[in-house]
Amino acid sequence: MGTSGIRAAALRLFADDATVIIGGRILLGVTAILLWQFYPEIFNANQFWLSRPSLILAKAVELHHEDILWPSIGVTVAETLIGLAAGCVIGVAIGVAIGISRPMREIFEPFLLVANAFPKIAMAPLFMVWFGIGFMLKVAVAFSLVVVVMALSTYSGMRTIRQELVNNARTMGASEIQIFSKIVMPSIMPWLFAAFRVSLTFALIGAVLGEFIAAQSGLGYMIDEGMTSFNSELIYLALFLLLILVLIANISIAWIGRRLGIDEDSPTLAYNS
Repeated sequence: MGTSGIRAAALRLFADDATVIIGGRILLGVTAILLWQFYPEIFNANQFWLSRPSLILAKAVELHHEDILWPSIGVTVAETLIGLAAGCVIGVAIGVAIGISRPMREIFEPFLLVANAFPKIAMAPLFMVWFGIGFMLKVAVAFSLVVVVMALSTYSGMRTIRQELVNNARTMGASEIQIFSKIVMPSIMPWLFAAFRVSLTFALIGAVLGEFIAAQSGLGYMIDEGMTSFNSELIYLALFLLLILVLIANISIAWIGRRLGIDEDSPTLAYNS
């Protein structure tokens, strides 16, 4: 093959964005893992500070044999999903109520903005008083981080609905239920979907923070145990598992969005009833 043929093949290869992106990610990941594994020899450093991938894998195998690994993952996932579900349902209901009703909007909007700015983790001592130190504490912390985000996003979506669509539907005799199901919900769906993606991460953060406060299992508890015992392998293992959970969640959400044809960048104008 001549020079022109090689050049044409290279151009075709790099013209395929997916191939370049996937190849670049794989190369970057493999390089990072190799540097991490052999950095003590390369830089003459103490492996205590960053550990090694091989030691972290060995710790994962050890916890698996001790029947600790999967129950810990399951506890954190359960806390995250329950807090997320409750926060989404209540947050969307609040956002819709404020968006539809002008009096409700005038009354509750300032409080919602204050709640969004308030550091929710400061409520943790009260959550301990209200819910104890068990499972519901972590769910409550996760819920507190999700509900305001969902409420504000829903409210913002309601404000961007095109008023002429609502007026035309009413002129044609559509009921309020029909307007909500045919105009409101499709219009705010991109906002809800984008907020759900953010809220999922917030729910996981809330569950882990709750496990820092008081827990006997979970990935946050693993991090706390690793910190108190200076076990860097345990800390890195828990962090890696959290990273995997976030990646799986984001990939799943992106796939669902593509299947539903949801475009997160298509907001509209204002709904004022």
